[in-house]
Amino acid sequence: MLAGALNVALDLGAGPPPAQLLVATAVLALLERGAKGQPLLMVIDDLPWLDRASALVLGMVARRLTGLPAGLLAASRTGEPNFFEQGNLPVARVAPRPAGQPGQDHPHRHRRGLPRPAFCLPRAAAARDPARPRGGRDHLRHRGPVPAGRGRLPHRPLPWDEAQELVDEGLQLCATHGYDLLTWPGRLTSALLAATRGDCERAIETARDMDAWATPRRAGIIGAYASHIRGLAALGQEDFETAFRNAAAISPPGVLAPYAPHALWVFHDLVEAAMYTGREAAAAAHIAAARECHLERLSPRLRLVVLASAAIAAIAEPGTDTAAPEHAITEPGNDRWPFDLARIQLAYGSHLRRIKRTTDARRQLAGAAEIFRRLGAVPWAARADRELRATGITISTTDAGLASLTPQQRQIALLAAAGHTNKEIATRLFLSPRTVSTHLYQVFPKLGITSRAALRDALGDTPPE
Repeated sequence: MLAGALNVALDLGAGPPPAQLLVATAVLALLERGAKGQPLLMVIDDLPWLDRASALVLGMVARRLTGLPAGLLAASRTGEPNFFEQGNLPVARVAPRPAGQPGQDHPHRHRRGLPRPAFCLPRAAAARDPARPRGGRDHLRHRGPVPAGRGRLPHRPLPWDEAQELVDEGLQLCATHGYDLLTWPGRLTSALLAATRGDCERAIETARDMDAWATPRRAGIIGAYASHIRGLAALGQEDFETAFRNAAAISPPGVLAPYAPHALWVFHDLVEAAMYTGREAAAAAHIAAARECHLERLSPRLRLVVLASAAIAAIAEPGTDTAAPEHAITEPGNDRWPFDLARIQLAYGSHLRRIKRTTDARRQLAGAAEIFRRLGAVPWAARADRELRATGITISTTDAGLASLTPQQRQIALLAAAGHTNKEIATRLFLSPRTVSTHLYQVFPKLGITSRAALRDALGDTPPE
């Protein structure tokens, strides 16, 4: 009975929802069984992230551990609201370490704003079970529900349409199982995709929702998500001042702020915006901070972003060798991050054009434009095309205009212009919403627009089919 109750609570089995006391009893039995061989410690690193049901059950468990060789250690920031019922459980308040006090010589010690972990899992515990399926959506499904933003297990960049499909699936799971807090990482991904593809209204609306939810709860990471969305949307529209302010709100120039992991995702946003707004010193300071803590060692993507950003910032100095940015861009494996690579090529090509190296600039800009078009990153492709025109290249417009649309694209565009949602269009045309979204993002550059809101004007008085 206890095993059945726990299976239902974890959505691993079918049945009526079990009472919280029954689930707590099942968890206690599980802990008692696991602690037979050796003492067991259960660690919760951030209580506010627990949903109400889990927090209530774990609170009941924590108050009933007396006599068991098992313990529960939970952490929460002072004053941060959560659903955990503390009761008479002992509380230890941890003060910040005094400034200047040396830390232990630990391989994960604190370095320039990067937080160190409270503990490390044993290597055996972190090893992959060879019997598990590897990668892909089957790997996510066989373990039960995976909240949005938490199921990104495959360590490979996903095609954007597939990424959106997985986000939609994760958001649906969150709604079904009440994981409201965990919807925000999924909504972040969806909004970033919208911003890069030119649907800035939708992206900014999500950012407003995030601010409205995060501000009263002092949920800093959700506020950082909103700043990331606004900054990326602004970069696509060449509003570099707004982009700089939003990136700097996450982590100021020259600093990788403590407990602000999202600063790593907007590193290039800040450097690029700083360069375009005449803040060369701020860009240099941010690059120096990254190099000091060896940020480029953390992942191949950060290696591309940090090394290329540093190289591009350096070529602003007269007489600087340009071999470094060429090497950073052409390093094997960088094509795994096409959007980041194209952004680097766009920035590099723009700087080459400004120092009169027109031939080299055209090569970088053409490569960036091709990647942006393939991804459907409409405003970014437009930026690259404008830079190419500035080098004297004529951009072909033969594959543009209403006549360039396929019959299905034309039908979808007309329905979208009439105010129908992707889901409504999909139902009407017997397609999936994902297919409708893909067609629309192919339509935008052909019509010379960057958002859904501009469809009505672009189509004019075209009669419906």
